[in-house]
Amino acid sequence: MPIADRDNDARNAYNPWSRDWLKKPKTFRAEGYLEFIRTHPCLECGDPKTVAHHESLGQNMMGGKPPDTHAVPLCVACHDMRHHIGAENFWSRDVRMAIIQLLTEYLRNGNPDPADI
Repeated sequence: MPIADRDNDARNAYNPWSRDWLKKPKTFRAEGYLEFIRTHPCLECGDPKTVAHHESLGQNMMGGKPPDTHAVPLCVACHDMRHHIGAENFWSRDVRMAIIQLLTEYLRNGNPDPADI
């Protein structure tokens, strides 16, 4: 084995002092699912013109956005209100159940394999 190959193997070997575990994990994104979310009326007021709001579900995202699978449809007014007053004071329904229902509907309609979500 040439010396250059040995040097590369040594550099690519497991390093117990590596800080790779500190890297921020990639957040799942699915534009097709967000388009599906935007076709639904607002969960709070029923307005048909909606945006996809990403609900954190109590997870501390440390400046990041939750995955697209946590998106729910909200009109612009409700979306602004949700960000202004917070989740605890905003939701009149169980948002976790709404997320599960939306994901189930999306998958039942022949959309991507659950492994892609």
